[in-house]
Amino acid sequence: MKSMARSYFWWPSIDSDIERTAKSCTLCLESRPEPQKCILTKWPKSLHVFERIHLDYLGPINNKMFLIIIDSYSKWPEVFEVDNADTFNTLEKLKETFARFGLPDTIVSDNGTPFTSNEFSQFCETNGIKHLTSPPFHPALKL
Repeated sequence: MKSMARSYFWWPSIDSDIERTAKSCTLCLESRPEPQKCILTKWPKSLHVFERIHLDYLGPINNKMFLIIIDSYSKWPEVFEVDNADTFNTLEKLKETFARFGLPDTIVSDNGTPFTSNEFSQFCETNGIKHLTSPPFHPALKL
C-alpha cells in the first residue's frame, strides 16, 4: 500500500499516515491475511540433567553477542559473552560447558548459521549428539 501511494504522492509523514489509516480501517483489518499458524507441540519432559539443551544467541548488546544454553530438565542457564555468533565460538563454549556437565543426548537450536554449519553437524555426530532445529519463523518452539 505504501509503495503504491508513494508512486503517486509524497509528503513528509506519508508512511506514518498510511500506517495510521490502515490500522483504523475496518475493511483493511477484516481482509488482511491471517498470520501463518503452526501447531505448537510440547517438548517431552527430560528425565535427567543435560539430557536435552536448548541454544540460541542474544544480541548484539554493546557490540557483543551472548550464547544462551538452557538445560531442559533443571532450566539451568549458561550464558557466554562472545565477540561473534559463529560456529567457532559456539563450539568452544559448548566444549567448555560439556567439560563441566557432560554431553547431552540432544541439542535444540534455531536454523542460525552457527548451528547449521558442517563443523557443528560434524561435532554433534562425532559426540553422538542428536541435533534438532525449530521450524523457521517460529522461535518460540525452541524453548
